Amino acid sequence: MEIKKREYFLRGSLRYKTITDEELYTLRVPLEVLDKYFYSYYKTREDAYRSIGLGVPNAYQRYWIYQRYRGGSVVTIGPVGIGKTTFSLIEALLCRGKAIFIVPTKALATTVYEKILSMNETLNTGKTILLYDKKTKESIISGDFHIAVMTAQAFRVIYPEIKWRSRLSIVDDVDAFMKNPKNLDRLMNVTRGSMILSSATFKASPRQRQRLREEFGISFRSSRFVGFRNVEDIYSIYETRDQMLDDVVRFIQVMGKGGIVFLPRGADEGELLETLQRAGIRADVGSPETLEALSEGKLDVLVGKAAFYGVLVRGIDMPDVIRYTVFVGVPRGEINLKPDADISKWWSTFIGGPVPSDWQEIMKKVKEVADRKAWSVSEEENGIRIIYPDITTYIQASGRTSRFTGSGFTFGVSFVADTDEKLMLAFMRRASLYGITFQHKDEVDIKTLRAKVDMSRKHKEKEGQIPFRSYLMLVESPHKVETIASLLGGGVFRYIETSGGFIVRVAEVSFGTMLIVIGATIGHTSDIVEVSPRRWPHQVFYGVSIENSGFYPIMDTIKMFDGGQAVSLVPDGVEYRDKLDIIRVYRNLALAVDGLLIATDPDSEGERIAYEVGAYLAPYGKSVYRMEFREITRKALLQALEDIRQIDTRRVEAALVRRIEDRWVGFFLSERVSKYFGRKGLSAGRVQSPVLGWIIERYQLSRQQKDVYRVAFPFIEDFYIEIEDKPDDIVTVESASVEVREKSPLPPYSTDLLLSDASRILGFSASYTMDLAQALF
Repeated sequence: MEIKKREYFLRGSLRYKTITDEELYTLRVPLEVLDKYFYSYYKTREDAYRSIGLGVPNAYQRYWIYQRYRGGSVVTIGPVGIGKTTFSLIEALLCRGKAIFIVPTKALATTVYEKILSMNETLNTGKTILLYDKKTKESIISGDFHIAVMTAQAFRVIYPEIKWRSRLSIVDDVDAFMKNPKNLDRLMNVTRGSMILSSATFKASPRQRQRLREEFGISFRSSRFVGFRNVEDIYSIYETRDQMLDDVVRFIQVMGKGGIVFLPRGADEGELLETLQRAGIRADVGSPETLEALSEGKLDVLVGKAAFYGVLVRGIDMPDVIRYTVFVGVPRGEINLKPDADISKWWSTFIGGPVPSDWQEIMKKVKEVADRKAWSVSEEENGIRIIYPDITTYIQASGRTSRFTGSGFTFGVSFVADTDEKLMLAFMRRASLYGITFQHKDEVDIKTLRAKVDMSRKHKEKEGQIPFRSYLMLVESPHKVETIASLLGGGVFRYIETSGGFIVRVAEVSFGTMLIVIGATIGHTSDIVEVSPRRWPHQVFYGVSIENSGFYPIMDTIKMFDGGQAVSLVPDGVEYRDKLDIIRVYRNLALAVDGLLIATDPDSEGERIAYEVGAYLAPYGKSVYRMEFREITRKALLQALEDIRQIDTRRVEAALVRRIEDRWVGFFLSERVSKYFGRKGLSAGRVQSPVLGWIIERYQLSRQQKDVYRVAFPFIEDFYIEIEDKPDDIVTVESASVEVREKSPLPPYSTDLLLSDASRILGFSASYTMDLAQALF
């Protein structure tokens, strides 16, 4: 990017004095100058990390430390191995007040307790740390501790007797913790500071999200899209079960040790275990003991159920051991609807509207939505049996093969086999909505996949050498913030209220080794303003400084008040909201990230917004990049992340020329028009006036005299059609009936209904329909 003087920013400097864009883009200010208090806070943490032997905090941890410095709560996101637990433990040790650490199981509580004791010995904080058990229960209830580690069950038991309040409350696996809706209320009641929550799926009820937002300014939201996932998904459909089992055995024999074989819920592992063992494959049912045997190489594969909270589906972090997964049968769930049962709650969730009183109507409606929902529906003697593909469990289970290590993400393979073609196709269609695509097993080379699996686990690079990166991504529309977060797998939403009345919502999303913080500029942040000629060192014409070296617009942040946007400096005493507040929020966030990605619209105006926002933030960030996408799809977004570039200053200059022309032509013409007609407030402009002239001209042409034929409908009062050409035939209506009906318009299309109608009526594919919709947008 060519850096030179193009504009003035009235309050663009660090001390909010006038500065040029050239100075802003070349200014680099040390953190200790930008925010000396955060610098001191961060250095304390950095010293602790170094003392423990961890080096400096990584990009994720640095961002979380900044949020803690601002007094905010944190939802730690990111792949396993990113340092979430380490961050929580150090924050507990450095907390000025009581801290509690809540985990799902006793085994994990013991592990956390031992780790924090070791860290405490190194840091020598002198804090009293207790692990909840029968001996320490009374001490924890009475508050004789600095840090208490306990399970969610223990917290629930002692909650009624607690009199103290926690300065920092930490919950590992908040998804499991909030399965009991009252747990979040209990936690909030004992917390008088902030929280650190660890979430994998971002699941919470609307009420829980509302409470988190109201009390702590955070929320989180799941997405149907999967975040970063380094897995090859393959499938095959068979005529018989024997054929399927034979092919599964061959697949395992080629892939070797380190596999997990999943069966649908309700299936018996005995037959499959016998088949595998007969083929010489060392297999056993999954359990904590057999997981250890798999890790030690004493077993080749483990067999278990594809259930969301199954022992082999969640909570396993063995990237070097677990190399591939096999699903002998599509992961599925099952619902049985019976005529005499109350299905109103289920119906409102999955179908919508009132439940029909007639059972035949219920069956008809369920079958109507089955294809769209990817259900397999069958009539049973005592009701309806619905089998649905369980894609959530599949994502969790197959994800055991692709985990983060110090040298990157391991590569995994997931093979799905079934004899039910309809269910398999429904499963793959459902998976495609989550951004997962399958290849047929016969189209891939299994030996090549095995070599790729092995290569990703050889750790050629030293542990810890893979760099984590964090970026502040800015778009124009607040709606795009939520959309992009969803496309990247969902994340944390933080609500920041400014002193001027703005509520700035940012999304925090983890994607691979990147932490992306997404915010919106809400359009332009600055515009040309008029200044007093007596206070400006150069000649000024409608907000543009005229100098020997060129014409330079004088910019200031946009003011918003009841009368609209200001075009000149707002007089004292006038209340307004200033977009400088939004700039301040992003300047603060820029302190905690590695770089800026400005993803405003892909046109010259979007380029100008990117340039001006970049100028405000450049002194606070290490780098400013331009990112653009012409459609809001996951594919386009991922490609844009690959194709980041410098800001195109030629497009910026073109937009500036148009803006100066708008100002000079528009203001000059408006004054002349108002003076000519003797009326204040008349407006003219570079684009507005020619377009208005064209409209007047077309209107006058339409009023010129011409012959027309009027086609009358005598049975409809005062209704006729005018045509220019004489019709070939004159038709007389001899008899007719008139009926008046009121028909309400259909609601706007939702994406799924748009895709359905485009396919059913026009025969369009889903991808072609989405391309057309994006082009229309």
